[in-house]
Amino acid sequence: MATETDKKVALALLSEVEQQVAEVLGNQVAMPFDVNQYDASRDNFCEKMVKQCDLAEKKASDDTEVLFKSYFIKAQLYGCWQKPQGVRGTHKKAVEFYDKMLQIGAEMGGDTSTIHYRYALFCRVSPMGSKEKAKEHFKRVIELAG
Repeated sequence: MATETDKKVALALLSEVEQQVAEVLGNQVAMPFDVNQYDASRDNFCEKMVKQCDLAEKKASDDTEVLFKSYFIKAQLYGCWQKPQGVRGTHKKAVEFYDKMLQIGAEMGGDTSTIHYRYALFCRVSPMGSKEKAKEHFKRVIELAG
């Protein structure tokens, strides 16, 4: 069981990661693969930030707040990671983390409208999504947020 200190350390690390992600990726939630737009430095950045999230999760692996924040960041990172097509697999991981966040959000009884919104945007760009799935999530946002 994570101590309060472990939780604080994990959340502080995630706050630093969140700030760096905001500086590099902004509010971008997904990048389709395009050979002409491929940027290996972005992939290296995403990989480095995912490892930082993993460290935070390891520090407080049983804390829902830490896991939720880490999953939120990871969903964005995996959505923007552009591995070459032969080894592409990051969008599938983004879907996994969006689903985990929705599950945690439902268990906590929190507002999941932001997650549904970002998931909908992701579905519009990603080959792992579809227009129908995007519409589903946009409708859920409207139900939750009005």
